[in-house]
Amino acid sequence: MTYQDVCAQGHIAPGHSLAVRISGQDVALFNVNGVIHAIENACPHMGSALSGGCISGRTVACPAHGLRFDVTTGAHVSSPALTVPTFPVRIVDGRVLVSVAG
Repeated sequence: MTYQDVCAQGHIAPGHSLAVRISGQDVALFNVNGVIHAIENACPHMGSALSGGCISGRTVACPAHGLRFDVTTGAHVSSPALTVPTFPVRIVDGRVLVSVAG
């Protein structure tokens, strides 16, 4: 698995997100209580950028239609069968590394 350096860990404050593009893939990074999580930055309903949604704890609400996803698992909070792809994250020397390889 190949990891790519995307930003400094301190660049994403707890309760905030950051949109990045990694190898052609749009990724949303979320800081949940100091832990960084990465999901695809597109709602499966209409493709709205989840990084722009309202974050509450470990859930993000799609800014277009309010669908809520758990950013730690990618699962929709009411219908877990509906998911957003997640990506592995590592923190090395204060840098956020993400793997988007299949």
